[in-house]
Amino acid sequence: MGVEIKVNDEAVNLDTNEIKTFSGLMEKMATEVLAAEEIVTAVHLNGEQLSDESLMSSGEIPLSEINAISIKTEKDPNEFAVKLLTQTSDYLSQLSPGLCEVADTLRTGNVEQANSMLVQALDGLMLFTELVSTVKNLDGFDGSSVNLEGGGISSLENRLTEILKNIQTGQESKDWVTVADLLEYELAVILQEWTDVIPSIQRGFTDGNS
Repeated sequence: MGVEIKVNDEAVNLDTNEIKTFSGLMEKMATEVLAAEEIVTAVHLNGEQLSDESLMSSGEIPLSEINAISIKTEKDPNEFAVKLLTQTSDYLSQLSPGLCEVADTLRTGNVEQANSMLVQALDGLMLFTELVSTVKNLDGFDGSSVNLEGGGISSLENRLTEILKNIQTGQESKDWVTVADLLEYELAVILQEWTDVIPSIQRGFTDGNS
């Protein structure tokens, strides 16, 4: 019996006779099934969703070990970017007040608890910086819609990256007073700036496609 293939819950017929591995199957789907600009947002292999990490390491899985593959896609990259930015804005709005709580926890000497909270926040912020970088490079983005003092989106990106690096340096040197100050007086502030500017970034897509 062949591999059951679905794209957005619709069954797909694909000749897999010459395919040997999972990566080969994905490449054939990309060239023969998906549209050029279509974005894969989720992959389920034999009923289990693959994380980005496991997706990268699964390329050599033999086709003989694959019973079913199901993928979810977004056909419009710009629409998908707007959706992701909306979710990100909600995340940043919730994160900013939490950073002040982490700072207070550090100042009371409860470093272990504060660092546990901080790791999750910083991981999320690194993903956010990657998202912004990707969004800026999409064909449909009109950067002129974003008007900022001090150099625009790139300047805001650079400031955020610098703050995150300083926080990491403070963690490595166990300078918790500095880390707490960076969280409350710099990171929380710039995240509010990002929250305020995200609607303008979204307009860079919607206005350009109206």
